[in-house]
Amino acid sequence: KNQAMDLLTAISRSGSLPIDANELHIVIALTHCFDHDIMSTVIKDNINPIKKIETSLLLLGSMIQNEPEDKLLASEQELRE
Repeated sequence: KNQAMDLLTAISRSGSLPIDANELHIVIALTHCFDHDIMSTVIKDNINPIKKIETSLLLLGSMIQNEPEDKLLASEQELRE
């Protein structure tokens, strides 16, 4: 954190140069674990892994955007049952 702030200070000459155009990119890694391999999860456990992943991503998006899940879905889309 301190190194990033030092770099920003050096680039902007201690704030004397304005930074007009800037972007912040954040990368979030997410993994899903199932008790069995994918085929056993689908066939033996009768679990749809896509639904679990979509639900997780929708929940994550809801937290990041500070919006309810239904607001993040396009009008023609709906949650999987």
